[in-house]
Amino acid sequence: VTALDAEANFSSAGPTRDGRFKPEIAASGVNVISTIATNGYGSSSGTSMATPGATGTLALLYQKFNSIHGNTPINYLAKNIIANGADDVGNLGPDFKHGFGRINGLNSLEIIDSNSWKIDSIGSNQFTDDTIYLSPQLHQLKVMLTWNDPEVNPSSNPILVNDLDLIVID
Repeated sequence: VTALDAEANFSSAGPTRDGRFKPEIAASGVNVISTIATNGYGSSSGTSMATPGATGTLALLYQKFNSIHGNTPINYLAKNIIANGADDVGNLGPDFKHGFGRINGLNSLEIIDSNSWKIDSIGSNQFTDDTIYLSPQLHQLKVMLTWNDPEVNPSSNPILVNDLDLIVID
């Protein structure tokens, strides 16, 4: 995205063949100031310019998670924290151009600091429920279900092995 959260003209968009969001997260990659070959600074654009900011943010979040919990988060938990912490840009809610929004390290840090996540498991054709108690001062609730799906042959049908659903009831 641009500095004003507009879609970059070189961006790719989803969905994947099985309907998943791609990309999951957006990052600033247009007119980013960086070092150049002449030992100076210059402006450039592209995914190569968005990636360092996103991965650097994720590295700092991994470090913070490790300092609190003594280990790094499982990959799908890290993905969940980044996606839930994102600033919604583009269309309201997740979309196939911006994913869950532009990466926001501070929001993601607050998720880690407050332990606002849970890891659980479930068997085939089973369900589970949880109760979440909310503060009356809460102005927004984001709930997300993430998991690692087993790898399949791309020609398989369906490509998605585990089809999990999340229902939030007031």
